[in-house]
Amino acid sequence: MANPILIKIKMIEEGILPARTGFELNKMLDSIPKEERRKFKRKFRKAWRKIAKSEDSLKEPLGLGREKPTREQKLQRTARVYIDAAKKID
Repeated sequence: MANPILIKIKMIEEGILPARTGFELNKMLDSIPKEERRKFKRKFRKAWRKIAKSEDSLKEPLGLGREKPTREQKLQRTARVYIDAAKKID
């Protein structure tokens, strides 16, 4: 896997908060203004949905189409967006 710093730079370039865990993501979201928070949430949502739609096997683990995702599915979303950014670097 690529260097974590390079992965985070790639995520910033894509307009996604460079979080590796759900805790980091929430902490970063709390630190930015409400208007910006909305933009970052939307970019993150678009990123994980794109990943889920690209592979049928990921739809259930990421909770695509579920009204209320589980805690595990939320964690999987953050991890998958991070992994996807790492793949784009390699």
